[in-house]
Amino acid sequence: MADTKDQKGSELFLLEAWVADNPGSLLFLKLADAYRTTGRLDEAAQVLQKGLVMHPTLIQARGLLASILEETGDSQGALAQYMAAANEIAAHADVFKNLGELLEEQGSGAQASKALEVYEALAHGFIGKEPAKAASKAMSTNEIQAARGRLKEAARVYKQMQTEEPEIKEPPEAEPAGRDIYQKGLLDSLDAFKKAARKRAGA
Repeated sequence: MADTKDQKGSELFLLEAWVADNPGSLLFLKLADAYRTTGRLDEAAQVLQKGLVMHPTLIQARGLLASILEETGDSQGALAQYMAAANEIAAHADVFKNLGELLEEQGSGAQASKALEVYEALAHGFIGKEPAKAASKAMSTNEIQAARGRLKEAARVYKQMQTEEPEIKEPPEAEPAGRDIYQKGLLDSLDAFKKAARKRAGA
């Protein structure tokens, strides 16, 4: 148990060092999640807010920040983040429209309908809304959960379509900077920064 705790502490220390030395690194998500796991919600929120300055379209970061803000009782802040994430997703609603039309041409009517339903939900449900104005009104926890549920449903339908139509794949995403480092293993990859980080902490 002690070894596990020490390992987590070392991993957190290395994450802090890496993100401090690399402000644009996507590992800020990992650091924020580590803070959240240990109950350091305010620090987690601060890390995410700083990370979003560099990566404002990163939906995963907005979703995590919104969830943390809900935990701290900031429902309006959570709503603003969910709406920003929803608008980012909705900005790409045409992907589902084009997918649906292509599936229909290929005779996959059921899958086409699902894709077009997602398109309609995104295009007419979020595009054009202004998060700042929406967040100015108080929103209940149930309403926030409902909004988050709509986003999850869109993601679920898309994932289901991929499962049922395996020949249709998502286009490969560009490899973010630093991902190759992360995939090699966090502790191994960040070991080179350990001494420098400890020296800075002791300065």
